[in-house]
Order: sequence, then C-alpha cells, then structure tokens
Amino acid sequence: MTHSLTTDTPIPFEARLNGHLQSDWQVNFAGLQQRLEDNGTTRLYGELPDQAALHALMRRVRDSGMTLLSMQTGENNTMEMQAFEAHRYGGVEQLERTTRPLGEPGDGEVRVRIVTTAMNAADWRLLRANP
Repeated sequence: MTHSLTTDTPIPFEARLNGHLQSDWQVNFAGLQQRLEDNGTTRLYGELPDQAALHALMRRVRDSGMTLLSMQTGENNTMEMQAFEAHRYGGVEQLERTTRPLGEPGDGEVRVRIVTTAMNAADWRLLRANP
C-alpha cells in the first residue's frame, strides 16, 4: 500500500539527524518518537497527519541547526527503490522494472524521495543507440 501525502491517512515517517537532539529542542518534535543513537545521531519516527505537518517538521529540523541525514515516508522502510533498467539497445520493450537497495547518504548528502520522474530525449536516444 502506498500513501499519498494529500490523504487523511496518517503517513509513516522516519528521519535521522546528525548529532543528539538537545533536551530543550525535544519538545519541538512532540508526537514523534525520539531515539538518541550510539553513533551520535538522532532518529525521529512516527506518523504525520498530512503534508503540512511534514513541511512544519522540516522547518523545525532546519531551525534546530542539525543536519538532516536521511528522511523517508510511507510504509516501505526496506530502503529499496524502484528502477527501470535496459541491458540492450532498443525501444521501450527493453526496459525492465527492478528493485535496487539504497545506500546510506554520505557526508554532505541527504536522501530525497522521488515520487515521479521521466525519461528525456537524451535518455531515449541513448536507449536506441543513437547518442
């Protein structure tokens, strides 16, 4: 089951922040579970009522001065992504849908959830061996 950020269904949410959240900031994330990890990060998790709550939460993360390491919403917490791969030149029939694991974001990186993407003209030319 997938969640739309515009429904009335609560949205499962998880974020990792670099550093431990100070006690005076913990009240700003009330309603979410907070876990100070041994590796020096803070894990926030729980459910958000809607997209507005997600935006408000991201503003609070920004205002805390902490670095956002990763964020995910939805029930699929397996840290996998859907991908289309082509192993041969040709048309759209060469595209195969697959699942790939996601790695952890590195220093200075953040994971972003992509809802929709598309192939552009350069992608199609490359698929057809016509760069």
